Amino acid sequence: MKNTERRRDVRVVFKTTTQLEFPDAIFKECETHDVSVNGALVAGIKGRKLGDKCKVTVFLRGKSSELQLKMLGEIVRLEKNCIALQFYNVDSDSFSHLKNIVYYNFQHPDETVPSKQCTTPAKPKEKPADELPDGVEDLDLYVNDDYATGLPQYGANANELVEEK
Repeated sequence: MKNTERRRDVRVVFKTTTQLEFPDAIFKECETHDVSVNGALVAGIKGRKLGDKCKVTVFLRGKSSELQLKMLGEIVRLEKNCIALQFYNVDSDSFSHLKNIVYYNFQHPDETVPSKQCTTPAKPKEKPADELPDGVEDLDLYVNDDYATGLPQYGANANELVEEK
């Protein structure tokens, strides 16, 4: 049986709020389903085409910190009510935060395994505060266990188009 899996990067289930700004429309308060250092699966987006490019803002909220990761994205896969984005033009700080999201939510962060094995959320690896990335004092930015706490709850139309240019 031929393996059609082309993904090379580890993905982790990580739900957070994201904004996508296309040349003709802005989708505010979208939700990611999973994230890797090179892309994300974003739920609730319709009416887009393969190859569409957008500005991506990923919002990370912890108990005492808030961060915005900014990059560009391109739609590389369309699914029912979801789009898969490949990130590009990611600055070094945003890339470091994406690496930390994967590291703290992956079941075995020090092992390399095929991405299809990380489709369920894992318990974050405990690390002392002095080992956190420079300038980050809030591990909750990276850990998705208490996702519902501190984020607005959205109804059925949470990801629909909210603003047209």
